[in-house]
Amino acid sequence: MDDDRTADARLQRLLYVLPAAMREGGAGLKDLADALDTSTQRIVEDLEELTSRVYYRPGGWPDDVQILLDTDRVRVVRAAGFER
Repeated sequence: MDDDRTADARLQRLLYVLPAAMREGGAGLKDLADALDTSTQRIVEDLEELTSRVYYRPGGWPDDVQILLDTDRVRVVRAAGFER
Protein backbone atom coordinates (compact mmCIF):
# COMPACT_ATOMS: atom_id res chain seq x y z
CA MET A 1 0.00 0.00 0.00
CA ASP A 2 1.39 3.40 -0.97
CA ASP A 3 1.54 5.99 1.77
CA ASP A 4 1.24 9.55 0.49
CA ARG A 5 2.81 10.85 3.72
CA THR A 6 6.28 9.46 3.05
CA ALA A 7 9.17 11.78 2.27
CA ASP A 8 9.43 10.22 -1.20
CA ALA A 9 5.75 10.84 -1.96
CA ARG A 10 6.01 14.42 -0.71
CA LEU A 11 9.10 15.06 -2.81
CA GLN A 12 7.41 13.68 -5.92
CA ARG A 13 4.42 16.00 -5.38
CA LEU A 14 6.62 19.04 -4.76
CA LEU A 15 8.62 18.29 -7.90
CA TYR A 16 5.33 18.57 -9.79
CA VAL A 17 3.80 21.47 -7.84
CA LEU A 18 6.72 23.91 -7.83
CA PRO A 19 7.32 24.06 -11.61
CA ALA A 20 3.56 24.23 -12.22
CA ALA A 21 3.26 27.10 -9.75
CA MET A 22 6.11 28.96 -11.50
CA ARG A 23 4.04 29.39 -14.66
CA GLU A 24 2.45 32.75 -15.27
CA GLY A 25 -0.56 33.06 -12.98
CA GLY A 26 0.49 30.11 -10.83
CA ALA A 27 -1.55 26.94 -10.52
CA GLY A 28 -4.92 26.15 -9.02
CA LEU A 29 -4.78 23.97 -5.92
CA LYS A 30 -7.68 21.82 -7.14
CA ASP A 31 -6.00 21.32 -10.52
CA LEU A 32 -2.77 20.27 -8.80
CA ALA A 33 -4.59 17.92 -6.44
CA ASP A 34 -6.53 16.35 -9.31
CA ALA A 35 -3.37 15.85 -11.38
CA LEU A 36 -1.63 14.21 -8.42
CA ASP A 37 -4.65 12.23 -7.24
CA THR A 38 -4.49 13.78 -3.78
CA SER A 39 -6.30 16.44 -1.76
CA THR A 40 -5.77 20.18 -1.81
CA GLN A 41 -5.05 19.91 1.92
CA ARG A 42 -2.17 17.50 1.21
CA ILE A 43 -0.69 19.99 -1.30
CA VAL A 44 -0.95 22.78 1.30
CA GLU A 45 0.67 20.54 3.93
CA ASP A 46 3.52 19.75 1.53
CA LEU A 47 4.14 23.45 0.90
CA GLU A 48 3.95 24.24 4.61
CA GLU A 49 6.45 21.48 5.36
CA LEU A 50 8.79 22.81 2.68
CA THR A 51 8.66 26.41 3.87
CA SER A 52 8.92 25.47 7.56
CA ARG A 53 12.39 24.09 6.87
CA VAL A 54 13.86 27.36 5.64
CA TYR A 55 16.35 27.51 8.51
CA TYR A 56 16.41 23.78 9.25
CA ARG A 57 19.66 23.02 7.49
CA PRO A 58 22.70 25.13 6.65
CA GLY A 59 22.25 26.79 3.30
CA GLY A 60 18.73 27.97 4.08
CA TRP A 61 16.32 29.02 1.37
CA PRO A 62 17.20 31.15 -1.65
CA ASP A 63 16.27 34.76 -0.94
CA ASP A 64 14.89 35.24 -4.43
CA VAL A 65 12.22 32.50 -4.20
CA GLN A 66 8.80 33.08 -2.67
CA ILE A 67 5.85 30.69 -2.42
CA LEU A 68 2.56 32.57 -2.42
CA LEU A 69 -0.45 30.56 -1.27
CA ASP A 70 -4.00 31.86 -1.66
CA THR A 71 -7.17 30.01 -0.78
CA ASP A 72 -7.33 28.33 -4.20
CA ARG A 73 -4.03 29.06 -5.95
CA VAL A 74 -0.30 28.73 -5.43
CA ARG A 75 2.39 30.78 -7.16
CA VAL A 76 6.16 30.58 -7.02
CA VAL A 77 7.88 33.88 -7.65
CA ARG A 78 11.58 33.86 -8.31
CA ALA A 79 14.32 35.98 -9.73
CA ALA A 80 15.59 35.25 -13.21
CA GLY A 81 17.94 32.32 -13.51
CA PHE A 82 15.95 29.78 -11.46
CA GLU A 83 14.55 28.01 -14.52
CA ARG A 84 16.92 25.02 -14.40
